[in-house]
Formats: sequence, structure tokens, C-alpha cells
Amino acid sequence: MLDGDRSKVKQLELKPGDLQIFKGRFTMHRVTKIIGKTSRYMCIPAYVLDPWRVNTPEHSKAIYGKVLPIHIERNKVRSDGLAD
Repeated sequence: MLDGDRSKVKQLELKPGDLQIFKGRFTMHRVTKIIGKTSRYMCIPAYVLDPWRVNTPEHSKAIYGKVLPIHIERNKVRSDGLAD
């Protein structure tokens, strides 16, 4: 995919009201720009084993539109080496 080979890419034809569930962090995806007057509602359920973990400040700002002090004080390198 990163080299331009889209032969294994699956593209969904979603309609307003469709529900999609996927493992976002491990699934290459993008979100299209909202055009027109239709709102997009997102529900982002999450489950982690580490009760100390919160979103990074960048992720929180991008998804929820704000950063709280807890996001800054707990911002650290992830043990899995992945970035938001």
C-alpha cells in the first residue's frame, strides 16, 4: 500500500447511518471530509489494561477538540512503539 499497490485495498461504500467497527490503530484508514449539512457522529470505544494510560495531547485535541492537564502530565512514549 505504501508503495502504491492498491490491489489488496478494500473500499467500503458507506451510507449515512452505517456503522463500521474496526481496529483503527492497526487498520490503515482515512476519514473523508464532511461536505454539506449532514453531521458526522463518532463513538470511539476504547479498552486498555493500564489504568494510568490516557490519550496523547495531540490525539485528544484532534478527536475531542480539547486537551486536559491529565493528557499533558501523562504524556509518555508508548510501550508498543506506536504513535497516535
